[in-house]
Amino acid sequence: QRRRLPAPRWLSEDEVVRMNDVIADRRYRLIFQVIVATGLRVSEVLAMRVADIDPEADLLRVPCGKGGNGRLVFLPKELRERLRSYYRVFQPRGLYFTRGLHQKDVPICAATLNEALNRARKIAGIENKVTAHCLRHTFAIHSLRRGIDIVTLKEALGHRKIDSTIRYLTPDLRRDMAQQLDLLTKLGVKP
Repeated sequence: QRRRLPAPRWLSEDEVVRMNDVIADRRYRLIFQVIVATGLRVSEVLAMRVADIDPEADLLRVPCGKGGNGRLVFLPKELRERLRSYYRVFQPRGLYFTRGLHQKDVPICAATLNEALNRARKIAGIENKVTAHCLRHTFAIHSLRRGIDIVTLKEALGHRKIDSTIRYLTPDLRRDMAQQLDLLTKLGVKP
């Protein structure tokens, strides 16, 4: 039997802005933005390669998803431009985000990224711990609140089962759905 997962923790819109504003290291700030904008897993963003960005379309190829399943995710134009700008400055060859100039093939460690996020969280005045996975939850919750359907979100997150995605339906979203599904009232059907 599957263990019950705790309720996801996510950042409010204000907390996203505050954290972004205090992340000094350009690599970590861009990784933060990539996860918030795409919902990638920490392992996926740290394994991201230059060749994974589609040169023709607003798509990012995720070849190494959980369970070995690859997928394509939407890459917002603004984020695409930020990735290009980063590329022009740092000129990564294989991996997009590496430990430094002299370690071009060594990925950033997930623990190091989470430490950087928690330093930023403290500076931004956010109480709860923030991890890269929390940013993935942030993507999911805010995407649903902006109207993305649950099946599209499932695909974007790379979930195999819809049950993994349904956990993001917070009580306020479920109430909104119940109101949307009240077809008798919407259609004006009389008793």
